Amino acid sequence: MGYRVKLVEQNATAYNQASLQQEGKVHLGFIYALDTSKKTTDKLLMDALQFGPIIEDLIGEKIDWNRIKSSRFDYIVARDSMMSSDSLLEHYEYLNTQYHNLRSDQHLHYLGERPQDLFIVPSRDNLTPYNQEKIVMVCPTQEYALRPEDLRQTIVDKIKSSPIEVITNHEVKSVQRSSYGFITQCLCQEQLVNLESDLVINAAWEEKRRIDHSMGLTEDGIWSLRVKMGLIFRADQIKKWNSFSMVLGSYGDLVVYPAYNEAYFSWYPECMLMQTNELELPSSWQPTLRSQINSGQLKKAIERSGIALGAILSSVEISELVNVKAGAILARGFRSIQDPSSDLHKRHDIPILADNGYFSINTGKFTSAPHNSQKLLTYL
Repeated sequence: MGYRVKLVEQNATAYNQASLQQEGKVHLGFIYALDTSKKTTDKLLMDALQFGPIIEDLIGEKIDWNRIKSSRFDYIVARDSMMSSDSLLEHYEYLNTQYHNLRSDQHLHYLGERPQDLFIVPSRDNLTPYNQEKIVMVCPTQEYALRPEDLRQTIVDKIKSSPIEVITNHEVKSVQRSSYGFITQCLCQEQLVNLESDLVINAAWEEKRRIDHSMGLTEDGIWSLRVKMGLIFRADQIKKWNSFSMVLGSYGDLVVYPAYNEAYFSWYPECMLMQTNELELPSSWQPTLRSQINSGQLKKAIERSGIALGAILSSVEISELVNVKAGAILARGFRSIQDPSSDLHKRHDIPILADNGYFSINTGKFTSAPHNSQKLLTYL
C-alpha cells in the first residue's frame, strides 16, 4: 500500500516466542461449545477458513499445507465432561451447518481443503484406541494443527525478501503521541531508543495490554496472562495415532506431526505453569517463556503428563522427550477453565482497537491472527 514499515521485535529473531511455542492448531470452533451465544464458534470458523487464503495472499504463492499439517483431530469426550455427548453433538452439527453456508464461497478453504463435512458421526468403532473407562464418545473431525516451525520459516523467509525493515532486540516500553505522529520508546542493550513514525500498529502478545495502557487505552473486563507448557516427544507407533482434544474441561491435547515422527502433548493440570491478571508478566517468568523451566517442576510435569497420556491411549509411553515448549496465552477472563461460565470459554473480542493512527491488533487465538490483522486494511 506504499507504506514504509519497521517491524520492532524484542527477540533476536521474529516469530520466535508465543506463536512458535504452542501446538499450532487452526481451530474450526469445535472446542468452544460452552459459549452458547455461538459468537466464538462463528468467529473461529470464519477465521479458520480465511487463515490459508490470507497467508497465501501475503506470501504470494500456494503453500503445501499437507506437508506441515498434523494428523486430523479426534474430539474425545470425557466421562466427567462439563457438557454431555448429546449437547456436544448438537454443537458440532450447528458448526457443520454454518460451514455448509460458507462453503459456497470458492475463495475460502481450510488449509488447502474444502471437505464435504467437518466431522463424522461417532460410532463405537471410534472408541477402539482409547480407554473407555475415561472416554464416552469419540468424534472424528477435519480439524488440523500446523507444525509451528515450518509455518514460521515460510513467513520469516517472506519478511526477509520484503522491503520491511526488521529491528530486533528492541523491547517496546511505551508509545506516545508527538506533533508529527508517534514516538515508540524501546529498550536495546540497556539504552533507550526512540523510533518515530506516522502510525503505530501494536501486534504484541504478552506485552500488548501494557503498551496499550501507555497510550491511555484500556479494555473492559478482566484479562489473564497464562503460561502453558507442551512436551515434544517420540513414541512407538506414533505415526498411527490421530491427534486429539479431550473435552470439555481441564484436560489436554495431543498433536501428532507424522512427517517428523513427533507429537506435542499438553495436559492442562500439569502444563499450565502460571497465571496473572496483571498488565504484564513478572520479570521472574521471562526464563519460562524461553522454555527455561525449573528442573523439579519439569520432571514432575513430564511424569504426570505421561501418566495422563497413557491413561487415555491405553498405556502408551513417552519414550523420547525431544523438546519442551512454553508460551504465553492472552485472553479475556480469569476464572478457572473448569467453570462453565468463565470468559476463558469465549474468544470473540473486537479484532482491532483504533485511536487516530494507533492500532492495537487483538490476535486472539492463533487461528484468528491473519483474519484479525487483515481487518486493519479497512482503517488505512
